[in-house]
Amino acid sequence: DGTLRLSRRATITGSGTDLLANNAGALLEVIDGGFNVLNININNAAGGTIAVNEDLTINRTGGAHTNDGAIVVNSGKLEMTTGSLTGTGTLAIQAAGTASFTGSSTSADFSNINTAGQLLITGPTVNPAASQGTGVASFSSSPNVPGALTLTGDQPVALAAARSDVLVGARF
Repeated sequence: DGTLRLSRRATITGSGTDLLANNAGALLEVIDGGFNVLNININNAAGGTIAVNEDLTINRTGGAHTNDGAIVVNSGKLEMTTGSLTGTGTLAIQAAGTASFTGSSTSADFSNINTAGQLLITGPTVNPAASQGTGVASFSSSPNVPGALTLTGDQPVALAAARSDVLVGARF
């Protein structure tokens, strides 16, 4: 129930079933120093918060991450390149933030995605139960967004390639 701050290019690495637990009331905060890496399974419990204020990469090969709390990308970039992220938590991307999910072996489930910043999905499955925002959404490769994804405001939705299987409702 405390605070763990990552800064100055910190890396946390685990092996096997090692777990970084962020319990209810706890804060995992990424602060100054740029590129930080988590190579460990993460459990962000209900009531826990992961605050991204600088770049953070989650790239545990075969990682099984859980988010039942809140992941808030205030600034910098949250990037998940491999593994799965499941749970009932929220992803909030502020105007100066970016969340990027890349790689065919990546999947992420959220009960809610709120974005004023950038949400980039390249290849993986991202399942928002509800999603809304005023930021920029960018999709490429073969993203799978089976839940509702609603963008409000006059922000662009970018498709990296001509796609006949993507339906985007927009006012023209």
